[in-house]
Amino acid sequence: MACKSKVKQKYSQGEQSMMRGIICIVCLILLLPTAAAFEDFLEVVVELDSSGNAFISYFPSIDTTERSNITISVPLGSYFKVYDDNDSLSFTSEHNMLTVIPAEKNPAYLFVLEFFTSELTIKQAEYWIANYSSFDGFNNIVFRMKMPEYSKVFEIYPEGTIVYDGDRLAVEWTFTEEPNYLFINYSLLIKNNKLTEEAAPENRGIYLGGLILLLVIILTSLFLLLSYRKKVVNPEVLNGLPKRQIEIIKLLREKGGKMTQNTLMERLSLPKSSLSRNLKALQKKEMITIMNLGNTNLISLKNGDD
Repeated sequence: MACKSKVKQKYSQGEQSMMRGIICIVCLILLLPTAAAFEDFLEVVVELDSSGNAFISYFPSIDTTERSNITISVPLGSYFKVYDDNDSLSFTSEHNMLTVIPAEKNPAYLFVLEFFTSELTIKQAEYWIANYSSFDGFNNIVFRMKMPEYSKVFEIYPEGTIVYDGDRLAVEWTFTEEPNYLFINYSLLIKNNKLTEEAAPENRGIYLGGLILLLVIILTSLFLLLSYRKKVVNPEVLNGLPKRQIEIIKLLREKGGKMTQNTLMERLSLPKSSLSRNLKALQKKEMITIMNLGNTNLISLKNGDD
C-alpha cells in the first residue's frame, strides 16, 4: 500500500509540472503577436502664441532594442530640451539635426523633446499660416496644434478635428502613414473692445470716442464691401473670363479670399496642369496673388476682388 501511494504521488507531481509547462508555452505564443505588432509611435503637441512663436513637445515611443540612436530634425536657432524618465540619455546636435542616444534597450523607449521656435509660422497681412512638415519617418502619429487665444481658423490641411482646449481652439490629427505636411490658415480677432474698470475717468471719453469712430468705420466698410460684392456678383464684371477662371474667383470669394492650390484642385476637380495654367492667367490679369509655401501655394484674391 505504501508503495502504491508513493507511485501515485510522483505521477501527480509530474502531471502538474507538465501542465505548468503547457501553460507557459501558450502564454508565450499569445504574447508573441503583441510584441511583433509594436511599432514606433509619435505624439506631437504644438502651442502657438499671438506673436507666431511655437512651443513644441515631442513624445516619441521607439523600439531601441535594435537601434543605437535616433535622429530628429529641430529648426535652426530653436531652443530645445531633451530628457527621459531617468535623465540618463545623451545626445549630440549638428545644424538642424539632433541625435538622441537612448539610455536603455527597450521595445517601447520613451523620451521627451521640447523646443521653442518662431520658424513654424509666417504672416501675410492679417492672416497667419502655420506649416509643419518634420515627422522624422514616423507613421503612427497623433498631432495636436493649440491655437492662440481669439483665433479664427479658415483652412486646415489635411482635414483634421477642431476641438476646444479650455477657451482656446485646437486642431487634432491622427495618422497611420507619415503625412507630407500640415497646414493651418488662421487670423487673430480683437481681444476685447470693452472699457476696463481701472481706466481713469478722464480717459474714458477718449476710449468712447475711439469706439464710436471705430464703429462708424466698420459700418462704412461693411456698406462699401456689400455694395462691391453686389457689383462683383454681376456677371458683367467677370465678362470675358473663361469659365474655369470664373469658378476659381467665385470659390476664392466664398472661402474668404484665400485658399491653397491643393484645396482648389480638390474642390474644382481640375488637373494640376489645368489649374496652374488658369492661376497664372489670373495672376497676369492682377486678380490674384500666388505665394509659395513649399509643398503648395497660397492663392489670394487681390484687394478689391475679395
